[in-house]
Order: sequence, then structure tokens, then C-alpha cells
Amino acid sequence: MYSSSRALAATALLLLAVHSPVSGQAGDPDRDPGSQEAFTLDDLLAMAQERNPELLALRAERESLDAERRDAGRFHNPEMEWVTGEGEPFEGTEKKTLRELSLTQVIENPLSRHFRQGARGNAVEGADEGVRFGALEVASEVRLHFYRILYLEERLAIARLNEEALDEVRGLIETRARVGEVRELEAIRLRVEHMRAQNEVTAAELELSQFRRHLNTFLGNALPADFSLMGELSSDHSVPDFEELRSDFLPRHPLLAQASRRTEAAGQQLKA
Repeated sequence: MYSSSRALAATALLLLAVHSPVSGQAGDPDRDPGSQEAFTLDDLLAMAQERNPELLALRAERESLDAERRDAGRFHNPEMEWVTGEGEPFEGTEKKTLRELSLTQVIENPLSRHFRQGARGNAVEGADEGVRFGALEVASEVRLHFYRILYLEERLAIARLNEEALDEVRGLIETRARVGEVRELEAIRLRVEHMRAQNEVTAAELELSQFRRHLNTFLGNALPADFSLMGELSSDHSVPDFEELRSDFLPRHPLLAQASRRTEAAGQQLKA
């Protein structure tokens, strides 16, 4: 009888899964999807480029270095000094009044100025590479969270279907156990299976909630609390060859370019 009850539960789960809607809407499935604001992956990527806190900090650091570069390229302001006073000469009794105006202009060593400006420029270029890497990293995290949320929504929907099917079968088996048609052990086993299904639903809900909060953090908490995602899971992407990655993408990696600019800046500063 236990095997027949498990077969009945599997059949009910299959029927419910066939008629289930496509996932892609976060939150309570009983809610009206039209009441939620939906976002596509492109919407999230554009929002991340404008609102991500770490990316904004990298851009601010780059602007600060660029301001230092511009300031270091300006010539020093001339210094003007005005001196006046009266004094008695060693010979004679007449007092003399002294008035003097001096103008001083500091001229920096052209060679030192050239290398110092080069170091500042390389530092700004290195910051540009840091901003580019930050933008790529943020976009990668947003993509990972986007598809992870879609996956967790599918997982939660299936877990809820499984829990509902086991709940119905459990009620039926417990009724039959009370009238003596099946053994009480069968009802206990099915009750344990139902509790496991409930735990799976709870775990899926918690993980989905965590990833939703993490995604919103990457976007500077710009998303509403009940946001939903518009998209679907696809498996048509192929994994690129390792040699292709190493030869094609590694030389253009932003962090390597940033390290190269910092090395050049250090060399220019040493020459200065």
C-alpha cells in the first residue's frame, strides 16, 4: 500500500506540474502579477551602472585623481610682496621712508614637471581600468543574481507543488489508516515525507528572499520590495575553450592593464 500511495503522489505532482505557469514572477504566487513592477535583465544592468555603491566609489576616486592631475599641471601663482617702513640713517638726522614691491614667480624644472605629469596621467588611466573592471564585475554579479532568482522561483514553485500533492495524499492515507484499510506505519511514513517537503519549501523561500535582497543591494536599494523579474532560464550557452579565454581575453583584462599603468606611474614618479 505504501508503494501505491507514493505512486499516487507522484501522479498528482506530475499533473500539477504540467498545468503550472512559467516562472519569472517573484513573491507570493497568489498575488496579482500586474500589481508588481517587473524588470528585465537589461533594466537591472542599466540601473547597476548608475546606482551601484562600489562602482560610484570607483568613479569618484577616478575623478579625484583626475582633479589632482589637472591641479598639478597648473603653474604656481606668482607671489607679490610689498614692504614699507621708516628708518634713521647712520649719518645725518633725516629719516628715510622705504617702499619696495617685489614679484616672484617659481619656475619648476621642466624635466621633473614632465615626469610628474606623466605619473599623474598614468594614475588616472589606471583608475579608468579600475572603473571598467568594477563595471564588469557588477554586471556579472547582477547576471548571476538575476538567473539565480529565476532558478529559485522555479525551485520554489516545484517544491510547493510537491508539498501540496503530498498533503492531499497524506490526508487520504491517514483517513484510510483510521478505518483500517492501510497500516498506521504507511501514514507515518507519508507524514514524514510531507514534513520534508515543507522544509524544502521553507528553505527555497529563505534562499530566494536572500538573493532578492542581495540583488537590491547591488542596485543601491533602488528596487521596490515586491519587484518581479521578466526573463527565462536558457541552457543554449556553450562553455568557451580555456586556451581561447587565455589567449583572447587575458591580455585585455582590466586588472592587468591597471597594474601596468600603476607600474608606469611609479617609474615616472621615480624619474621625477
